[in-house]
Amino acid sequence: TTMGMTPLEGLVMSTRSGDVDPGVVIHLARHGRLDLDVIDSMLNKKSGLVGLCGSSDLRAVLERVEHGDQSAVDAYCVLV
Repeated sequence: TTMGMTPLEGLVMSTRSGDVDPGVVIHLARHGRLDLDVIDSMLNKKSGLVGLCGSSDLRAVLERVEHGDQSAVDAYCVLV
């Protein structure tokens, strides 16, 4: 296991974004007028599977995949 300065680095996870272009943070701050605490929460708690399809529970995502839920299919494809 490897980790950068924070757990955000790497692949998409349940609630974390995984690797993103550092320019995204600057763009969100400047153009979205979001403060750094909001951006931090977005990247650490509202991204990943939950951001892609609304659930951080892979079991629930897989069940939705079986029923043809496109957002769950997309999230699963990003994850694997």
